[in-house]
Amino acid sequence: MTIYGKKQKSSFLNNKKVVTFFYFHPRAGILSEKDFGFYNLHDHVLSSFILLAKSNPGIEFIIKHKGLGWEKAQPILDNLQADCINNLNISGPEDNAQEIIFKSTVITGFCSTAVL
Repeated sequence: MTIYGKKQKSSFLNNKKVVTFFYFHPRAGILSEKDFGFYNLHDHVLSSFILLAKSNPGIEFIIKHKGLGWEKAQPILDNLQADCINNLNISGPEDNAQEIIFKSTVITGFCSTAVL
């Protein structure tokens, strides 16, 4: 697993629930103006997922991204101190999505073929 571009040992909790969020680009599938409601969907969903991980330490949370638009997530990750949340793993494009899917109890995402 990677976090902020650095390799990290997988910390999957044995026999625990694993929730995976397939990260989406801020404008994925949405052509809208900045003031329109969908524009903020990315920020709100990512923030909510991180806060969910923070409030549920007994559950493993994974954010899987493809690299595209990932720089837009950095301010949110920094603001919520995502690197200090022990049960939150951030997986990059070099990690196998299928392996993560098989380990997951719940898979969520938006505008991603991973949720098909």
